[in-house]
Amino acid sequence: MGCWEGRQRDVLAKLKRIERDPRHGKVEVLHDGPLVERRFSRFSTGYSQLVDDDTLGRIETLYGQTAMDAFLGLIETADLGA
Repeated sequence: MGCWEGRQRDVLAKLKRIERDPRHGKVEVLHDGPLVERRFSRFSTGYSQLVDDDTLGRIETLYGQTAMDAFLGLIETADLGA
């Protein structure tokens, strides 16, 4: 699961590239909309090690802001390369 922010054309280009990549399947946008301010302004990418194998499965059942809130909750476990 990923969360991208940036210029709309850049984000859409990244999405199209991932959708065409055979290593990815079941690509679904859970939330799309403008932000008042960036949530991830201090880093470009991050990595989160999931301890619970079903975490993403539960998030995949959510939609809209509920899905975003659950995904953003993963930030606590992210390695931001500080």
